Amino acid sequence: MFRPTYLIPGLLLLVLGLTAALKVSQQTWKDKVSIQSRASRAKSEGKTSITLRGPIAEYPGMGMSLDTALQKHSAVVAEVIETNTYIGDADVINTAYKFRIFEAITQNNAEVCDGCAPVRDISAKLHPASSNEFLIELSGGTLTVDGVKVHMLNTGGLEFEPGKKYLLFISFTPGGMARLAAGPVGVFRVRDDDILESVGSSDYPIPNEIAARHSMKLTRFRQSKGS
Repeated sequence: MFRPTYLIPGLLLLVLGLTAALKVSQQTWKDKVSIQSRASRAKSEGKTSITLRGPIAEYPGMGMSLDTALQKHSAVVAEVIETNTYIGDADVINTAYKFRIFEAITQNNAEVCDGCAPVRDISAKLHPASSNEFLIELSGGTLTVDGVKVHMLNTGGLEFEPGKKYLLFISFTPGGMARLAAGPVGVFRVRDDDILESVGSSDYPIPNEIAARHSMKLTRFRQSKGS
């Protein structure tokens, strides 16, 4: 019986060729969208600055109630004391923030978050965190690459300013790292007049309930321990 065994090497060569072509295509795409290549193209076009949209981040806890946030996570008033902006993946600018805690309104052990992305160890990006400090890494920030100012926007509007105080709902993780428990809806700027300003959309339970119960005032939130 005739068996076309010659087809097997041919098919193998075809598969290897397609695999190699796919790898080249993927590498070409990565090179095209990398921060370096975008800055180089902008420079060749005579531009001195560009603004890029960062990756979409998912925060599973955005829909939780204020009571749940207080029971499962920590609410702290903290200030940014150090930052470091760098290229994380080839096509993403990241910023590492170190916060110093002024006040822990509530403090709980970290809850396991099955739907959350792993927290990367960024301790090498900043000076070590002491017992009253924590580190957070977010996409976004500004870098000068090949003479071009590249600003990447954080899609959640999260961009912390050094010297400013914030009320944050967080979960502490090992190594001095922390995770935003409810993403941008669990972050508030603390104004000098005691008013809390929502960083994220106010159409979520946490900012809505802080407004209804505490009139967006830090003093009232603090006195009631958030409840």
